[in-house]
Amino acid sequence: MPALSFIQAFSSQKKTAGQVLSPQPNPIRAHYKSIDDLRELGARVAKGEDVRLPDYDPIVFEERTVENARLILHSYRSSDAAARKGETITPAAQWLLDNYYLVDQNIQQVERDLPRKFFRQLPPLANQPSIPRVMALAWLYVGLRIVHSLVQATVNVIVLRFAIFVVASLVLLVMAIRAALVVF
Repeated sequence: MPALSFIQAFSSQKKTAGQVLSPQPNPIRAHYKSIDDLRELGARVAKGEDVRLPDYDPIVFEERTVENARLILHSYRSSDAAARKGETITPAAQWLLDNYYLVDQNIQQVERDLPRKFFRQLPPLANQPSIPRVMALAWLYVGLRIVHSLVQATVNVIVLRFAIFVVASLVLLVMAIRAALVVF
């Protein structure tokens, strides 16, 4: 299994005395997009252009789940060790210490209840057969919700927020209709 950039960054950085987790230069899984990048991507998708999802590499879901579970468990154990030594931990690490049992329950539920063939059975994008269409729609929805939040937090123009909300809701409706067509 190829190592992810997170693991490479995690293992390649030099640890100093007393440092439990090495600092991370990048987000765990992908790069953040600016509001202009998200607008451009949304416009290209709306025009029906051949859009490549940035930084997406096809994954084997079962392997990714096991890898994520290991990384989360490592973070939990490292944070717990730091807290027991009396070191200051971040609010995110404290949240993980308080709620690890919930995260672990969800990981176990996914491993137990999600069929192994689930992602392979999803219909793919025409231009990228390794990416299910619903995944592209889901990321478009997430991007639109982020844009909505940024508009609310910055300029807070109600008409613009409403337009973004409607487009995001339509994307969500399309995902729901597609899911209903598959199920029924």
